[in-house]
Amino acid sequence: MSPSVSDSLADIGLLFFSIAFILIADVGGALFIELFLLPRKLAHSYSEQTTNIVDYIGRVVPISRSDRSAYTRMGIGYWLTLAAIASAFVAGVLGLINLWLRAVGPSFFGGYMSWLGLDSQGFQDATLDPHSHMMALAIMGGAVGVAAVRFGVLDSESRMRRNLARAGGWIALIGVLGTTLVLGAVALLNFAPPTLFASADGVNGMAGDDAVMSVIGLGAMVILVAIVAERRVWRNPLRLTILGTWLAAMLLNVGQGFWIELHQDQFTASLAANDASFKVAQPMTGIFLLTTLSLVLLLVEVYGVAGRARRIATWTAALGLVGALVGTTMWTFVDPSNNGLSFGVYVAGAGLSYLAVLFGAIAIWSVKVDRPVRAHT
Repeated sequence: MSPSVSDSLADIGLLFFSIAFILIADVGGALFIELFLLPRKLAHSYSEQTTNIVDYIGRVVPISRSDRSAYTRMGIGYWLTLAAIASAFVAGVLGLINLWLRAVGPSFFGGYMSWLGLDSQGFQDATLDPHSHMMALAIMGGAVGVAAVRFGVLDSESRMRRNLARAGGWIALIGVLGTTLVLGAVALLNFAPPTLFASADGVNGMAGDDAVMSVIGLGAMVILVAIVAERRVWRNPLRLTILGTWLAAMLLNVGQGFWIELHQDQFTASLAANDASFKVAQPMTGIFLLTTLSLVLLLVEVYGVAGRARRIATWTAALGLVGALVGTTMWTFVDPSNNGLSFGVYVAGAGLSYLAVLFGAIAIWSVKVDRPVRAHT
């Protein structure tokens, strides 16, 4: 929420806070609990009979041997998705804290902020970027886990592809956990990640938190290699476009981002305008747009959208993806002005990508899903 809106319309902040609290509890917490219970429900070792909240909380914890054994059969796709949802929940809590500070003020956080050596604005700044980055990366990590299961690469007939995909899943899981810990420490402990490969003058260097976050992308790339090694995926434009969002995210966030960090002396001097363009395009495209596009296209796949709706969503997304990637690259390294061809390609690509998100959402909404009928007792 914009600080100016928060300052002028205080009640709006409280409204957003209430909505955010409900979303975090229902979408984040409830989804995590349901996925955590899933192995036991599949193994028919979980009893849904309860008499009070204490009994329910007790049943959530896998105490019995049969409960614990249900988890030994779950693969890396499950654990990666579960960790991603937990990370998204933590990110939501950080966002809730940030929103509370904007809407209510320091309140009971005052003593904690003083202990950190921060004022209210400093604590807002400390929680803002970790919230948004952790949320987007958690969603991307979850999408990678679901895609690996959906595309069948973790159960491939090829032992090499199967093992490669599993290795990529574990790498991505380490990245999700590491990102949650590091960004959580940045937000809540005022932790400053070290700079890696720093130059002698300390100007150039790779940000430590960016390096940790890139581990998720590294795992995704390993899984991507395992997926594209099968010929069938090359005949599926939708799946190729989903994989394309992962590759584009790595090229923008890791490839271009690290290049700029390692040449910061140039991008703070003669290339300052290029750096400014990248700071605008990278989070909006490399993090939020590509994450949203990947998730919606994956849902199109999962919900079995077929026919013309599938083709429209796929090809609009593919064109938008190429335009956003090429446009961001050109706007950063060729022409950083806001009225040239580079900026036009960037805007057109981003616009097409969001249009694909809209098409995909409409296509998903139009799919008829058979709902199980519960017997009345």
